[in-house]
Amino acid sequence: EPPDWQSLPASMITAFVGQAATRRQRSGHTYPAIAVRSFLRFLVFRGEISPGLEAAAPLPPQWRQASLPSRLTPQEVARVLAVYQDGTASSLRNHAMLLLLARLGLRSQDVISLCLDDIDWADGRLNLRPGKSRRARSLPLPYDVGQAMVAYLQGGRPQSASRQVFLRCRPPFRPLTKSAVWWMVRQAFARSGLVVP
Repeated sequence: EPPDWQSLPASMITAFVGQAATRRQRSGHTYPAIAVRSFLRFLVFRGEISPGLEAAAPLPPQWRQASLPSRLTPQEVARVLAVYQDGTASSLRNHAMLLLLARLGLRSQDVISLCLDDIDWADGRLNLRPGKSRRARSLPLPYDVGQAMVAYLQGGRPQSASRQVFLRCRPPFRPLTKSAVWWMVRQAFARSGLVVP
């Protein structure tokens, strides 16, 4: 005797799809919902169930770029940091910015909005203004990062009334933009010979 598909409760379909999805990894967790939906549509086509029951097999959410990005090894980080070492104003600036990104995990917005008044040299701390999290943060200033910033401030930063730390190296000496920081990072990867996604 064929099964009575019409009596199949929607809650049972949803529970089955959910359990089957948890046993799969990555994109495979959508396969149970796709298979069950296809089967239910077939049953609708044959007239064995009423239309709409296929909605009981929901597709699990798929977040774009949900996987963790690949990270660099310490050796790769050292290769990138070694790119800007020629002593020019732009190299001193770019090296200091790369260290802030690599050692402290700052975002490009944190780097470009960093002001001279945000550096507590006596206590060895950076006081970051409210950003994405909408709250101020205080981070320890590692010795090598502090040294790179001092080298830039003393030997690379142009004279300017701006209180922002990182400025363009050519006139007009305006603060940098986020796109300028990302261009600098891409250039550092290209020069180091590293290819990252």
